[in-house]
Amino acid sequence: MRFLIVLFLSIIFFVAWGAECPAQVADPAAAVLDSLYAQARTAMEQARRQNADLLAPRHFRQAADALAEAESLSERKLDPDLIGVKLRVALDEIEDARRIAENARVKLADALTARGAALSAGADSLGNSNYKRTEESFRGLVREFERAPLTVKDTNIQDVAGGYRAARRDALRARLLGEARELIAEAERKNGDRLVPALLLRAHQAVSRAEAYLAQENLDSARSDADAALRAARHALGMLTYIETAQKTKCPWQTALLPYDDLLLRIGAQLDSTLDMSRGGVEGGQAIPRLIEAQQESLRAQVSAEQQTIRSLESSLSEAQTSLADAQSRIAELESRFKAAEGARSSAVEQLQKGEQTADRLARAKALFNANEATVLQDRDGNVVIRLLGLRFSPGATKLDKTHSKLLDKAAEALGLFPAATARVEGHTDSEGGEELNQRLSEARAKAVADYLVNKLKLTPDKLPAAGYGESRPIAGNDTAEGRARNRRIDIVLTLPR
Repeated sequence: MRFLIVLFLSIIFFVAWGAECPAQVADPAAAVLDSLYAQARTAMEQARRQNADLLAPRHFRQAADALAEAESLSERKLDPDLIGVKLRVALDEIEDARRIAENARVKLADALTARGAALSAGADSLGNSNYKRTEESFRGLVREFERAPLTVKDTNIQDVAGGYRAARRDALRARLLGEARELIAEAERKNGDRLVPALLLRAHQAVSRAEAYLAQENLDSARSDADAALRAARHALGMLTYIETAQKTKCPWQTALLPYDDLLLRIGAQLDSTLDMSRGGVEGGQAIPRLIEAQQESLRAQVSAEQQTIRSLESSLSEAQTSLADAQSRIAELESRFKAAEGARSSAVEQLQKGEQTADRLARAKALFNANEATVLQDRDGNVVIRLLGLRFSPGATKLDKTHSKLLDKAAEALGLFPAATARVEGHTDSEGGEELNQRLSEARAKAVADYLVNKLKLTPDKLPAAGYGESRPIAGNDTAEGRARNRRIDIVLTLPR
C-alpha cells in the first residue's frame, strides 16, 4: 500500500511540475535524482555499519533490490519518474531496517554478545557444528523479530546465547588443545602407552585440567595447562624418536645412555668437578645438586663482597653529596637574599614612583577646588577622599539643583585624574532629625550625586556605587552649628591600586 501511495504521489508531482515548467524539466529532474541516489547510498552504508543487514535482513534486502533496480533503470535511460519512485522505496526500506535493527540490538542483546564472543574465538572458521546450528537458530530469531517482535520469546533468546557460548568453548578448546591432542594421539600410535607412559599421563592430566578451567571460563589457567600438555606431548614424541633411533643401532643401551652420561660429565666440568661415573650416570649425577649449591655459595660470597664495596662507595658518595648539598643550599640562600633585596629595591622604586604620581595628581585635584567647594585629602589607608563641602542640600531634600552642577563637574574632572582607582560615593548627615531619617537622606543624596557623575563620565552604574552612613561617621562634634555643617557632607572615596 505504501509503495502504491508513493508511486501515485510521485507521478502527480512530476506531471504537475512538468506541466508548469516544460522548458526546465531535464536539469531539475536530474538534480533531484542525483540527490536521491546520494541519500540512498549513504543510508545503505550507514545501515550496513549498524548491522541492519544482519538484524533486519528482509527490509535491508528490499532496500538493496530497489536501489539496484533504480540503477538498472538509469543505465538503460528509462523513465526518471519510476527511478525516483524506486529510490524513495529504497530510502523507506532502509529507514525501517535501521529502526528494526536498533530494537533488535536491545531485545537480542544477550544473544548478540554471545555471538560476538564466539566469533572472536574463531568459532565460525573451525567447522564448528555447534556454531552452525546456533547461527541458523539466530537467523530464525532475527526473521521472527523482523516480522513480529512481540512473538520472540526470552527462552529462545537464551537458548541461542547458550549455543553461542558452547560454540565459543568448542573453539577455545580446539585452539588451545588441538595441537596437544594431535601429538598425544601420534605418541599413542607409536606405542607411547608402553614406552613412555609417565610422559603421556602428564600430557593427559594437563589436558583434563585445561578442560576444567575452560568450563569455568578461567582462560589464563586453561592456557597454562594447555601449554603444559603440549610440552609433555612433544617430550613424549621426542623420547619415542630417541628410543627408536637407539633400538636400530648395534649397541642400543650404549646409544641410549651414553649421551645422557656425557651430558652429566659436561655439567660437572662446568661446575669445576669430575663426576664419578663408576656406578652409572644416575648415581654419578646425584653429586650435581651439591656442586651447584657449593657454586651458589661461592657466588653468594662474591656478591656479598661486591655489595660491601658498593655500600662503601655509596657512603663516600653520600658524604660528597651532603657536602655538595650544603654548598648548594648556601648558594641558594644567598641567591634568595639577593632576589629579595632586588625585589625590595624594585618595590621601593615602584612605590616611590607611585607616590610621586599620586602626590602630583592630588595637587592637581586640590587645585580644581577653592576652599569653600571641596577638600581633597588622603586618609590613613591611602584612599583619596574628595570631600564636597560646598555641596549643600536644603533640609530634608535629596535632589540636586542647577547650583550643584559646577561643583559636581569639577568633581568629575578630579575623578578623571585617577583612572585606575575604584570609586564610591558616600553620604553623611549630622545627628539632627532621627537616625532612621538621616540614614534614608544620606543614601538618597549619595545616589543622586553618583547618578550625576555616572551620566557625566558615561560610566555604568556599577563603576560608581553609592552608600549612605547617616549620622554614624561624624568628622566633627554635633553640638555646634559649625560641626553639624561639616558632618552634613558628600565624600567621593577613591581606592588606589596597590
